Amino acid sequence: ATLFHPHSRKAPTAYRPHLAPPSPAPIEALALYRDGKQRGKAGTLRTWMDLFTFQERVPEVDFSSLKEIPMPLQVQIKIFQVDGISVFKDFGERNDVYVRGILTCQPVGKQASVALLRTDVHKYAHKMASFNYSWTFDIEAPVRECHMTLELLDQDTVTGADQIYAPKVLSLEPLVAASYFARTWKKAEPSEVHHQVVFDCFPPDHPLRARRWC
Repeated sequence: ATLFHPHSRKAPTAYRPHLAPPSPAPIEALALYRDGKQRGKAGTLRTWMDLFTFQERVPEVDFSSLKEIPMPLQVQIKIFQVDGISVFKDFGERNDVYVRGILTCQPVGKQASVALLRTDVHKYAHKMASFNYSWTFDIEAPVRECHMTLELLDQDTVTGADQIYAPKVLSLEPLVAASYFARTWKKAEPSEVHHQVVFDCFPPDHPLRARRWC
């Protein structure tokens, strides 16, 4: 198409053809995040909006057919090894390393539960610690919240457990949701997931914590 004004001395303007905008969809799809900084996508929110006048009666929506049935699931986490350790709690640059996990899980409509798990201890570890340890726990899906707080600790008979690095939180909601919907709709369940957790921040009591951003 070409736009031309009869009283203008400028050259006519040519416009490329464009498609008409699509019809508005009745359902909006938005991404759900764990916090307000759009990090850690936890799912998708599907919404719609109806407009009514004050004289009209708002119809009731029956959600009984969409009720999610509780389903027991078993989750297994395997801890293989930790490498690249550069923080040591004694003068010999060694740690008695073990991994502790704090599982927090809340099924939909129920109270949250907390379980404490830990590996065995790798004595006199330097830059690398090996475990090949397995954690197995039962949960009920669907879940409102499910995550594992992982801590890398040094076992000390005098002072107790000392944090080598600051804890990390591993979100389990996407894995639980994928397995739940796969069983609900009789589809192939997700296979094993290999995930690397990076401890990249000093613990709160470390002297360099106040001088370095974490």
